[in-house]
Amino acid sequence: MLLISGFAIGNPVLEGNFFPHPADQPIRFRLTDCSGGEEVTLRLTLYYGEERWESWATFTADRSGFVNPELISPIEGTYQEADPMGLFWSMVPEGEELEGKMFLPTGLEPLRYVLKIQAGEEVLQQRTFQRFFQASNVERSEIREEGLVGTFFKPEGEKPAPGVLILGGTEGGLNEPKAALLANRGYATLTLAYFGLEDLPEKLGEIPIEYFKRAVTWLEKQEGVKSDSIVVLGNSKGAEAALLLGAIDSRIAGVIAIAPSNLVWQGLDIGEISSSWTIEGEPLPFIPFLENSREEVEAMAGLHGKSLENIEVKEETIIPVEKIQGPILLVSGSEDSFWPSSKMGDLIVRRLEELEFPHTVKHREFPGAGHIFRIPYLPSLPKEENGELLFGGNKKKNSAAEAQVWQEILTFLENF
Repeated sequence: MLLISGFAIGNPVLEGNFFPHPADQPIRFRLTDCSGGEEVTLRLTLYYGEERWESWATFTADRSGFVNPELISPIEGTYQEADPMGLFWSMVPEGEELEGKMFLPTGLEPLRYVLKIQAGEEVLQQRTFQRFFQASNVERSEIREEGLVGTFFKPEGEKPAPGVLILGGTEGGLNEPKAALLANRGYATLTLAYFGLEDLPEKLGEIPIEYFKRAVTWLEKQEGVKSDSIVVLGNSKGAEAALLLGAIDSRIAGVIAIAPSNLVWQGLDIGEISSSWTIEGEPLPFIPFLENSREEVEAMAGLHGKSLENIEVKEETIIPVEKIQGPILLVSGSEDSFWPSSKMGDLIVRRLEELEFPHTVKHREFPGAGHIFRIPYLPSLPKEENGELLFGGNKKKNSAAEAQVWQEILTFLENF
């Protein structure tokens, strides 16, 4: 963590790393020169495009006149316990049009924040700062070759960089912020869309595995990419695809599966009972959903779990993860309500142990976390109409898990 010298307008004094910095780095700040026992409110506003998100916390300064959110719990606010990043993850949307919306940036527009220090309703001072995704020494290229729809991020450097192929889940599209942040760390990243954009299939159903293999071929041919160190990183349905790809393509040096599946599932093309994936034009054997109503498929929550409880799992529907030619990192949340990723992650580990898999396997299960793991320190996930958090978990535990998962990913990639 970084800490620079103070910024003061009268009293109190605000100290923190308020220069532009990467969005995956925590920010550390505190107040000094308050009156002992004085109540001070910190209010943080995030502006992203037309969206506005806000959080706040009221603190009582200690006898020395300090307010350090890392050490002191708020007496009231949008979060409850001492947490240096509490104001960031506890943000809620402002405006009815954002009600129930998940904050999931897809572009590279910097996150612009305004931090205000208030005594009651009076604003004593404020500070504006930015958190960015793409560093100035990272080159971005849109890829529309060989039928691929993706974005490539290449860091500067004389040494070849390990390559990372990034696959999203049911949200579709391209995860450019994640790809850019990993490129900032020295990795050549290709975030790849595989449905729902341009000339790609409209729905997530019967996606050719050969499409992902073409992406690996493209990535390994790029100048400055370490061709024998290509890792595939996927979340949710992208984790299912990542594990499949690793099992089928021996060029994959490692797999990171966030909220993984040990099985091939039915695709999400509403009204069609078919596999999610194909090889050489043939649908892969899959686990069908117990119910295939439009409402069930659109809601998704619990659908996979109910199917597993009532449908016999056949060997041909199990992903042959033992064929992966490198280490595997699995991440899951115990309260995942999209599908039972923790159980399926354990089944992957058990299968690999039984088959004496020669590479390292790690499964990090986060108690109380749900299905969605984004880059760290983003506003908390929204609640659904039934009051439960989107795809499970709770705000604090999900946020803490996202920060820890990011560190797990970085640690895993250091080996390539």
